[in-house]
Amino acid sequence: MSLGHLLGILYLFMHYFLFIDYTAEAALSLIASIVIPIMLLYKQEVGSGKKASQDGEDDMLALPWHLEEEIRYEMKQRRRKERKLQTKDTTAAAQK
Repeated sequence: MSLGHLLGILYLFMHYFLFIDYTAEAALSLIASIVIPIMLLYKQEVGSGKKASQDGEDDMLALPWHLEEEIRYEMKQRRRKERKLQTKDTTAAAQK
């Protein structure tokens, strides 16, 4: 979250809580002015993780990029372990 976002949120809280106006319009405006920027920030954060898959895997659109990278790393490690087990099995079968 940048300084501009923080200042904007501070302004909204000061505006709506120091100069209180108890009307339905003000309540709806308050809700919209808090919820919509949070949704946009979340969409921006999640959207930055979208990129074309490099190794043929499906894109994980709902995850931030760092989680996506962790999952890909774990999958690569799992494949390496499976390959090692397969080579051990084939060498053991060849020796018998």
